[in-house]
Amino acid sequence: STQSTWVHLIHDEIAVGFGRTGTMFACEQAGIAPDFLCLSKALTGGYLPMSAVLTSETVYRGFYDDYQTLRAFLHSHTYTGNPLACAAALATLDIFEEDKVIEANRALST
Repeated sequence: STQSTWVHLIHDEIAVGFGRTGTMFACEQAGIAPDFLCLSKALTGGYLPMSAVLTSETVYRGFYDDYQTLRAFLHSHTYTGNPLACAAALATLDIFEEDKVIEANRALST
């Protein structure tokens, strides 16, 4: 267990996430709850650059504090907060839900 050794589990879903394996994320099929979940390309359907790193509540709380304490975990780059990419990501998630993309992918694998 990574919790017993204080090692964080990072799961990279960039190539296998977003329904490609029959569930939203491949780690769901393995019953894994990673400390960090990396997402990218499929967020915007591949049209605009965007990525996200999701984290567990434990990790989040370890870095959440007032700015003055300098405990913040910040990583940003040129594309940070791009409103067009964010709109594309939201539209992609809408398509996944409305078109039942994951269910269709699951049906293809059976």
